This record gives sequence, C-alpha cells and structure tokens, in this order.
Amino acid sequence: MLGRWWRRARYQWLNRNLLTDIAIAVVLFAAVFFSTLALPNSPTPLDSDGRVALAYFLSLPPLVMIVCFLYFRKYLKAEAAYEDLRSGERPVLTPFFKGFLRFPCSAVVLFALLTGLALAAWGFGGWGPTIRISLIQVTTPLPPVTAVLRSVIEEENAPWPGWVSIVLSLVYSSVAFALVAAWFERANQRHNYVASLFTWENRPPSPYGFRFGDLPDKLDPEPHEQVLLMQSERIGAACLPYLQVELSGPEWAPGEFAADHCRGAVAAVGRVFVANAGSCWQSHPRESDWIADWLMIHLDNLVEQDRTLPDPSFDHRLGELIEAVAAVLASGQALPRRPKPTSRGAYHDPDRGRRFRDHLRYVFSRSPKRPALLIAACDAAERLGTPEDLELLDEQTRYLDVQAGFTIPQTDRILETRDRVLAREPLQSTLLRKLLQWIEQLKLERLPVSDGKPLLFRRPTDGRSHDPGHGGVVFPWR
Repeated sequence: MLGRWWRRARYQWLNRNLLTDIAIAVVLFAAVFFSTLALPNSPTPLDSDGRVALAYFLSLPPLVMIVCFLYFRKYLKAEAAYEDLRSGERPVLTPFFKGFLRFPCSAVVLFALLTGLALAAWGFGGWGPTIRISLIQVTTPLPPVTAVLRSVIEEENAPWPGWVSIVLSLVYSSVAFALVAAWFERANQRHNYVASLFTWENRPPSPYGFRFGDLPDKLDPEPHEQVLLMQSERIGAACLPYLQVELSGPEWAPGEFAADHCRGAVAAVGRVFVANAGSCWQSHPRESDWIADWLMIHLDNLVEQDRTLPDPSFDHRLGELIEAVAAVLASGQALPRRPKPTSRGAYHDPDRGRRFRDHLRYVFSRSPKRPALLIAACDAAERLGTPEDLELLDEQTRYLDVQAGFTIPQTDRILETRDRVLAREPLQSTLLRKLLQWIEQLKLERLPVSDGKPLLFRRPTDGRSHDPGHGGVVFPWR
C-alpha cells in the first residue's frame, strides 16, 4: 500500500504537466520580482488625463482575469458534477481558455503582476514596491517563502491603505488560489475513481457490473459497479494517466496477481476506448500505448492459463479482457505504424494485432460450449472490422449449435452480431463472388430479381427456380 501511495503522490506532484506549469510560474515570478528592484519606489500621482487613462487601461487585464477565474471555477465544478453522475450535461470549455486551465500556477503569477501594475498606475505605491508586494501575495500559502522574500527586499508592509490589502486578500483567496485548488481537486477526484476500480476480494463468475439473479442464466445489474462503468464513460480519456499509475505497480504486474482484482479497471478501459477512441490516442498517446501493452501481456497469461487448465467459471473474466483489448486495438488501427519496436506513443502496432488475432482464433476454437467466450470473441471480431476479422467471425459462427448450453438471449446476441457483419459491404461482396462462382460450377442460370429480394437461379435440366438461401439468408456460404 505504501508503494501505491507513493506512485499516486509522485504522479500528483511530480508529473510533467504540473512541473512544467510550476517551472514557468517560478521563472516568471523571479524575472519580474528582481527586475522591479530597478523601478522607482515613489508613487506616481494621477495629475493628468493621460495618467488616468493609463490607470484605467492597466486595470482592465486583471479584471478580465478575475472573470476568467470565476468562469474556470464554475467549469471545474460542473465537470466534477458531470463525472460524478450528479449532472447529465457535460460542460464545454471554450478553446481560448484552455491555456489558463493548463497552466493555473502561471496564470496566478501573471494575475499578480497585472494587479501590481494596475495598483501602481492608480498611485497606491511606487511601481517597484507595488508589483513586488502583489507578487508576494502569491506565496501566502507558503509562509517561509514569504518571509524570505520580505527579508530580501526589506519591505514588511504594503505601500497601500489597509482596505486595499483586505480587498486583495479576498480576491486572491476566493478566485486565484481557488483556481489552483480546484485544479488539484479534479486530479484527486479522478485518482479516487480509479482506485475504486481495484479490489482485493475475488469476484463471482459473472460479468463485471452484473451478478447472478434467482435463475442460473439471469443476471442482475450490480448498482455500484454500473455506476463505476458509467463514470468511466463520463471521465473518458482523462482517467488513462491515473490508470497507468495504478497498473504500473508490481502488485498489478500481469501474471503476478489474481486477475479478478483488476476486472473493474479492465472493464473501464474497454468503456473508455469505445466511448472516446480518438481522444484517447490523441490526448494521451503514451498512456494509451502503455495500457495496450499491459492488456496484451495480461491476455497472453490468461490464454496460456486457459490452455493449461480450462475453467469455464473464468470465462467472463477472459471475455471482458478480450473486449477491452479489441476496443484499444480497433481505435488505433488508423494510426501510423510503429516506426520501431522501442517507439511509444500514438502508433499502430501490427505485431500486437497479430498476437491478438491468434488469441481470437484460439478462443473461437474453445468456445462452442462456452457462451461468454463466444460472445466476447464475436464482439471483438466485429469491432476490429477488417475483412480478415469478419471472415473469421463468419467461419466460426456459420455452424452455431444453439443446443450447446446457449440460452435464447445468448444465441440472439451472437446471431445479431453475425447478421450485422454479413450486411457489411466488404464481406458481402466477397460472399457474393464466392456464391456466383459456386453457381457457375453447378451450371445454373441466374434469374433477374428486384433489389432486396433473394437471388433466384434456374436449373436447366427441369427449368425449376431455386433459392439458395436458408432462413431468409440470401447467400449460401454454408
């Protein structure tokens, strides 16, 4: 548990995005702070229209930033409510404002600089002291830093009246600092969500999110788990970095743990890549690639375990993993190929796809009497959607035995998947070509029919027409 806490703390405080923001803020703070030592310390009186116009002009940027900070606070609260399922409407952030949200610490330092300029222009103090004291307001949450800076410049008191200090304190605490606090709170919320996907208790042999009901083939939703899966769709690609942090620990190394413990994380990954396929690879390419590798290694181990000691009670666990891997790989098929094996990021890895298809063929071969595996394999082949995958699905389901332990809903789901696949143009054209070749070999005559009707052929020996389809299916690929 200590290692897990350290990984989360390290990502929270030492991740690249936060360190970049803090570095920019520190450089900006130091550059402005020490450059003000050369500015005059005496206030500039407002004795001309030009100076008054300058004061109004310099007051506008910090006022605009206050409005922006209030907008961000409202957005972050609405986003948290949406991700926690407390609201059904997803907030939309205007692209112009994303920079402020991306660099909250830097935005606060810039706000302090602009506020100091505005106060100095209004004559509340000299340009140098006013800007420096305004910047020192930023360090209020860090008292030792504040004390050191005041000792360096030997300025203890603000150069403006007390009421100005009260107003500034209210603005900084309620607006500027609240932006940074909300930024960190959002990260904490997503950390807590990801942590809730893992459990140290073995799960029952039912699909994640469902539990067995009164009847053997009846599954009832598991309310808590359904909430977690709905949250994964709401949070989307933003939860991938946190999932990587959790899964990168030794306790989650594939093959080193009970697979039931991370079924929630696997199911959530599948949901995220189905709902946010493009944004996963675009916004978090390295995390997406890392998770794809982790899932593939995990699948290698579970398939090998099934080869060695098949256990149908684990079929739901293996099926969930197959569907998650299919969602990840299908979403990356349009990406450029990986330039070299050690490259990471937004790349499509053909080798990873070949490994997965090998596992898919194995699962199909072992699933005639294992409905959960067959359903997962059918869904995976349909999701990948290449001609190779569609033909594999057709080959494996053309002789489906509905008496082999399948319930009626399970059979319907498999056949619905197969019907959707057969209606897709690449496979339909291939099957039609094979049909016509078969008809030509039999020396049958093709009769004209209207669109949407089954094909009809006439035997030259007796002139009788013949429909080669079965059960409403047009083409005889059986």
